[in-house]
Amino acid sequence: MKHKNLYRLLSVILLTAVLNMLSAKGEGDVMHTRIFVECEPDPVYQPVLERLKNSPWCWGIEVSGYPEAEAVAPLYEDFDHVLVRLDANPTARKSEAAYSKKELPDPDAALPMHRRLAAGRRGTTLWLGIMENDSAGTRFPQELLKAKPKTHAEAKAAFDGHIQAAMQEAERYKELPLWGVFGYASSAHRFAAHGLDCLMVERTNDDVEDLQTGVAFTRGAARQYGRQWGVDISLWWGPIYGCVQDMEYSFHRRNLYAAYFSGAQAYRLEGGHLFYNAAEKKFNRIVELFDEFGRFTQAVAPGTPDVPAAVMLPSDHGWMTPPYWQATRTVWNYARIPYRQGQRALDGLFGLAFPGTVFAMQPFPFGRYHVDDPPASPFALTCIDDYFAPSPEDVYKVAPPLPFGLYQDRNIARQTIENNNLPIAPYRPMGDSRWGDIIDVLTDDASSEVLAGYKVLILADQIKLTSEIKQKLAAFAAAGGQVVMAVGVAAPDDRDLTGVAFRPEYRVGRAWRWGKQPFVHEAYHYVPAEASEGKVLATSDTGEPLAVRKDHGKGAVYTCLIPWYEGGHSDIAGAAQQLFDEVIGSVQPVRVEGLPIQYISTAGDKQRTVVALNHREKPWTGTITLADPAARYKKCTELLTSKPVKFKKTAKGLSCTIDIGAYDVVALRFEP
Repeated sequence: MKHKNLYRLLSVILLTAVLNMLSAKGEGDVMHTRIFVECEPDPVYQPVLERLKNSPWCWGIEVSGYPEAEAVAPLYEDFDHVLVRLDANPTARKSEAAYSKKELPDPDAALPMHRRLAAGRRGTTLWLGIMENDSAGTRFPQELLKAKPKTHAEAKAAFDGHIQAAMQEAERYKELPLWGVFGYASSAHRFAAHGLDCLMVERTNDDVEDLQTGVAFTRGAARQYGRQWGVDISLWWGPIYGCVQDMEYSFHRRNLYAAYFSGAQAYRLEGGHLFYNAAEKKFNRIVELFDEFGRFTQAVAPGTPDVPAAVMLPSDHGWMTPPYWQATRTVWNYARIPYRQGQRALDGLFGLAFPGTVFAMQPFPFGRYHVDDPPASPFALTCIDDYFAPSPEDVYKVAPPLPFGLYQDRNIARQTIENNNLPIAPYRPMGDSRWGDIIDVLTDDASSEVLAGYKVLILADQIKLTSEIKQKLAAFAAAGGQVVMAVGVAAPDDRDLTGVAFRPEYRVGRAWRWGKQPFVHEAYHYVPAEASEGKVLATSDTGEPLAVRKDHGKGAVYTCLIPWYEGGHSDIAGAAQQLFDEVIGSVQPVRVEGLPIQYISTAGDKQRTVVALNHREKPWTGTITLADPAARYKKCTELLTSKPVKFKKTAKGLSCTIDIGAYDVVALRFEP
């Protein structure tokens, strides 16, 4: 077993070294891409394969485990990589075979065939061994639906068991880098913990979460466990029960560029067969976007994303972005476990960080369909039809939030949009940024070495402050880090860390104030403090401490005496929100004046980059300030157009007043 683990470790190190080498190209170097396209070696799709073969941005081709050797062999001559899509978990393979009505794919036949084909040829083999097993219809494991766990821990154990069964199968092919695709943020750390080499989070499908939350969890999981990560770009759109390959693509464009500058190391483009209209013998519109984006990644290195802050959650949290239409709050999407105490604050915290992301799961942009057939998806957050439900009581459909709508059914909606060439961007919402996209998500088993890569650490949900975790937090703060926690995580006997002695009893506050600022009228719960050794930052209307800072070495621990940060009539209390603004704001690299937008920043050896995305249907005008007042940059260029941009130096940094078109993106690069 030691030899097997060593062999897999070496393969991970090799893959990581190669991808890091590609990512580390200097600003002036040509950048190799890690974009691969799903496309079967079928004669009908030969125009697609020919085009991709001649596209320098196409890193490889993904095929299922079905094709025969003579069909696959040319791919190893034409492409650098072939990714084999074949579930490692036996029960997931059985589910796919039953749905597709094809003979069960056998890894012990398909993978050795690919290994032989790769020998002495240009291409190498990778294995996509876990394929949306947390979300997608044919691949969602029936045994998880049947398990019906009752607690967070039971739900985590069942999901871990499913992944582990796949990993045991993968041990026989440990020389093949193992990749996985998941739909929901809650899966990221579970995939990474079990040893997948590359984590891919599916996005641009209306039945999964928003990009920003997906990046925060996936990037954090990859960093915590030493994995690679990327984004699966889906062309599926459930509201029309179809795909968007020949429609206006500004939504997908913004997702691609946002993920790139957020640090995505790989892309999976679903549905390469959709690139080409065989009946009309023409390529569909979406290929223009992928060509543009692919060429950009070949020419422009993104830099390293600024991520000074992290949120730490328990490993069994199971949380996902709550859909706006969800009537009951649940975690672990397959099990629908009710929220526990403290999890309401997660909705508030991530809602603060990424405003508007609750609308990304948008199955009802046209209101209610009069006939819900076809459904949004045969297995989705909004429904499970009788084919996938393990028992009749598991069949369900979410009620649309409006009792009326525009279209009779989804087919008519699709026909209307296609026939009138209507834009889809207004119906595909994306979130904005409060502090910039500068947050990763970690779990409570993150090492001290991982924590040292951040400046701010926010504890949320029911983290147990064991002696080991307390030691890590104290060391993090002593080295200059800032730790934020609330009562609930912080207990009365944690005074050595928090500097606060409090009584575990509830009081009701009627107003609060930050420092000597005017009172804010708001009702909330708090616990009274008997003593405080630190600096009191916020107080109740009766003078009780609500936020306290205790210095530890070069850093500090901030304690919120509002349990779980939660407000009485909102997911986050106002004083807790102010605390987040103060602490995260102190490490915020970019500030924006104007209406809300999404923004990301990166750093390179000799440059800084700010990427801003306007998700509105009208142009945006505002000021973007990069907090780097000592910088000696002489020019600023908009990277997508190569146009110069005027800026000025102020006491706060480098400021640009810019315009961003409707549903557009700009990338501002500051250089010497």
